[in-house]
Amino acid sequence: MDSCRPAADIETGDADLSLHTYLDCLDNSFQAYRARAGEVDFQDHFPYLAFHGPFGGLVKGGHRTMMRKWKRLPAPVIDQDFIQRLAPSLRFCQRVGNIYSGTVYLALAGTLASGEFNRRKRIGLFSYGSGCCSEFFSGFADADSQKAIKAMHIVESLDHRHMLTMPEYEDLIPLNRALMSGIEDAQPDHRAFPEIYDQQFKGQGLLVLDKISAYHREYRWS
Repeated sequence: MDSCRPAADIETGDADLSLHTYLDCLDNSFQAYRARAGEVDFQDHFPYLAFHGPFGGLVKGGHRTMMRKWKRLPAPVIDQDFIQRLAPSLRFCQRVGNIYSGTVYLALAGTLASGEFNRRKRIGLFSYGSGCCSEFFSGFADADSQKAIKAMHIVESLDHRHMLTMPEYEDLIPLNRALMSGIEDAQPDHRAFPEIYDQQFKGQGLLVLDKISAYHREYRWS
């Protein structure tokens, strides 16, 4: 991991290096894409873009860097391009935050839910793996794609979340530390907060951590 802050008093990694590496990986992975797909135009070839988003500002910075290098356009034009092609991808990411390897797909879900797909359109995607690997790839989406993502009711699920009180958050911190990456064996106590579990998870068919056995994290449906 290039950056991890599980609690206010703990941080590991090199955040500044991570930011610069993200920009380098975006550029180099796009060049690798062009080497295989042809001399595609960064702006014209992709009606929409969806990037891995540690936070929205870095997504915007990556877009700005690419537009300056590959298109040499003035700042107002770049800003408008961001609003049109990338801002839809942040719809859910802004509400959820960084979910690491799943973030690019959360961004894709936001694009499908918020974009205009009156015809088939290509979406360019950038996947970033903490500086150790990255990939730029693309795919097509249409009205059926948008219909499928809306049927998942992501907005309703986000609206249904429980807002933690400060005491609840502080009580969760030690439980979170006991289940972090690198733990060999553990059994989560889902009844530590019975009211929250019963209201938000029980019988909802949501994925929850069942146990950690020999470093393997095993999940089940609630």
